[in-house]
Amino acid sequence: MAERKRTHKEKNPNREYSLYLVNIIVLCVITLAAVAAVLYMLFMVRGLRRNVGSLNAQLSKLQGNGKVYYTKDQVDDEVSRASAAAAEKERRNVLMQIQSSLESGRSTTSLLRSLFADDLVVVNDGKYYFFPIYSSLGKSGIQSGDFDYDETGALQYAGSNESISIHKGVDVSSGNGDIDWSAVAEDGLSFAMVRLGAADEDGKATKDKKFEANMKGLLDNGMGAGVYYELNAATEEEAIAQADFVITALQDYEDQVTYPVAVIIKRVEDDSRLAALSRLEWSRNLNAFCEKIKEAGYTPMIYGNLATFLMQTDLSRLDAYEKWIADFSNNVYFPYKYSLWQYSTSGQVQGIGGNVHLDIQITGD
Repeated sequence: MAERKRTHKEKNPNREYSLYLVNIIVLCVITLAAVAAVLYMLFMVRGLRRNVGSLNAQLSKLQGNGKVYYTKDQVDDEVSRASAAAAEKERRNVLMQIQSSLESGRSTTSLLRSLFADDLVVVNDGKYYFFPIYSSLGKSGIQSGDFDYDETGALQYAGSNESISIHKGVDVSSGNGDIDWSAVAEDGLSFAMVRLGAADEDGKATKDKKFEANMKGLLDNGMGAGVYYELNAATEEEAIAQADFVITALQDYEDQVTYPVAVIIKRVEDDSRLAALSRLEWSRNLNAFCEKIKEAGYTPMIYGNLATFLMQTDLSRLDAYEKWIADFSNNVYFPYKYSLWQYSTSGQVQGIGGNVHLDIQITGD
């Protein structure tokens, strides 16, 4: 019995070996986990280093060769200060320009037109009016300085655009009396715009007393013929009726009127029945007249000066028709396209006594 007990207390070698293997495996697993953790940390550190390098590169770009990097609030402050400084500088420049202009004797109108380059400045009854320039309308190709006067006082083209040509002419009425059209043609004029007639304050149309004589005289001497009519219409119906009057008066010259049939818009007096017309109503009446003239086979044209064009019409509604501008300087202050230019009311022409209106036709611009 005693011998059997000693044998029972002895350790089992197989069990001890198994425990040994388990310990070894656990230690290996722990070691592998530790190695994996270390590798993962190294990978993360390497990635962080790359991100830091990228951020530093971006920061360097923002800073730009050592310049200070600003926050948004700092940038806004800098922009505000720069804007205020620029505004103050511009204000001083404008004041200096005004001072210099006034000291040189420049007119107020000329000064305002130079300061407000995006507007058209009109002076009427001592007041200044500003009209935006329509970007959508046809523009004139004439540049400042393209025209000057010759020794006789006639306007001539002095620009560099070889496609532009001009033809000299006059516009006449019964107020010019009897005209020697042979002498006029010999004086180098190639066309004339003849007053056909006008409507009175009540809208009744009458023919100019010299219309027939002037038309016969200029046509017999080989000059180009155009006509003009002074519109006085309160409604579209009146405008159409007056256009019919013009068309009837031209029946004997239907194939000989090679220049436009122009409608004149004049400044409206305060006591006129047309004084209440809006720019839209004026434009509708002019459209009605011109469309009727066009239907009859003639070229419609609208005559006016800067004030009547801008203050009595809406030019955006009249862009389809040729323009005849009255401007008595050698640089027309009218940006839109025009084909006739009345440049003088005091011209001298052989065969016409006293002063006469001078015009040029501009083609090729």
